[in-house]
Amino acid sequence: MPSDSSASGQRKACTSCRALKTRCLPSSGPEAPCLRCVGLGHECVYSALKRGPPKGRKRVPRLDRPRSIQPSAATCTSEGVLPTGRAAVDDSPPPSFAQVLSAAYSPVASTSTLRPTTQPPIASFFPNELAAAPLRVTLESYFEPDAALDPTPPAAASWLVYTDPVAVGLISEPEAQYLFREFMERVAPFGHIFDPLYHTYERVRASPTLFAAVIAASARFFHPSLAEITLDLAETNIGRALRRDDIGIPLVQALMVLVYWKSIADRSAYHKIGLAIRLLAQLRISWDTDREFTSIEAERAQVDAERTMSIASTTEFSYSILLRLPSHSISVPGHSEMMRWAQRHAHLGVPGDMFKAFLAELWSFHFSERGDLWFRSAAEWEERQAAWGAVVNKWLQSGHIPREYRGNAEMLAQAGTISRAFLGLKLGFGTASAVLDIAEPFADRLKEMLRLGELLFYPEYALSGVMLPAVLVYHVSCQLFLRRLNFR
Repeated sequence: MPSDSSASGQRKACTSCRALKTRCLPSSGPEAPCLRCVGLGHECVYSALKRGPPKGRKRVPRLDRPRSIQPSAATCTSEGVLPTGRAAVDDSPPPSFAQVLSAAYSPVASTSTLRPTTQPPIASFFPNELAAAPLRVTLESYFEPDAALDPTPPAAASWLVYTDPVAVGLISEPEAQYLFREFMERVAPFGHIFDPLYHTYERVRASPTLFAAVIAASARFFHPSLAEITLDLAETNIGRALRRDDIGIPLVQALMVLVYWKSIADRSAYHKIGLAIRLLAQLRISWDTDREFTSIEAERAQVDAERTMSIASTTEFSYSILLRLPSHSISVPGHSEMMRWAQRHAHLGVPGDMFKAFLAELWSFHFSERGDLWFRSAAEWEERQAAWGAVVNKWLQSGHIPREYRGNAEMLAQAGTISRAFLGLKLGFGTASAVLDIAEPFADRLKEMLRLGELLFYPEYALSGVMLPAVLVYHVSCQLFLRRLNFR
């Protein structure tokens, strides 16, 4: 048979033996098939193996290095990035928080672009009045003793550095205004962090870190499809602010917003509120109820900082109790000073401030008996119950609590009464029927809040203070029902 052997005339293995990866067994004749092909009944073919790339094959073009959106060199100045010229834009994929082309996150009727704005914000937060001593937040002087420590780092054009949901094209400006309005009117009152007259859309919009956090919290309730992507953007801005040491009250409030209105599965509340406490300690905000202000805006700015410090401290301590973890809260005024503070600034028209004074007195009563909750006698237990009722009635009958928060105050007062009654039941100082009688007004109020949908916007730690007494009442009612069955 024909052979495609090499030029030397020496035969190599046939194609069948090469396929089987075994030694070829040639016969005596140069043109005869090998013995294995004869035995298997295969056609025996000898051919030379052609090596190297096939002719006419095109070389794969070398890929260029990935590029990103960067302004031209002429637009970079010492003041920041000013888009005076046309930026070099390519088709590289956008960052994770700007997947505006993704079907899952495509906004409706978005009018924003990815180009940075050239207009400064309309309003900004007042600078916080800090302690007179320079802040030491670096160990630079230990390594370079001669280096001057500048207490005021150079101000950066943060509105050119950070991004927000409108700037990256996730939502349009009208959508952002809608989400902001819904948050301030329906969600924010349950956290009593914000002053509605101070935290306007324009002022919050001027702080991309706080603005992104507010939009993320609002999207969780009113635009669920954008909740995760806006949360990712808000946390990106927080991390960027920490890297740049761009510390201020808006950053602390952004952390608190993400703590207050987080999902149940989010486990970051304890370390986020701890970070907020550290930032407040670094800011050294002074608490002075006798300070005179030059304008209403200056007063609102200082009260905003003091309000933030008070709420952050209370929240951090609440989480430390609920999670049974250490507390590193900063010192805040007692309930008497909180009452004077709320009365002095009552003309600002922030209803949540007086409610915070009410909460401060409840906290004070709780702390006064923390180490002595196990009463020695029924008379001692009844005496403490009467003292608790006197504190609650003083507030509910005084008219100091604003109408918007009266229902919440009644709910918290009833929850505390139920918890104390349950403790007395465990110590043998009460009856299950008495606990259930106390719980009836609480159950009615809880049903009303469920009907109005108010519990949906409760912060997680505050919601636990409402639901735990309800769980206790459920267990008491179950035990009472089982006892009645046994008696039958």
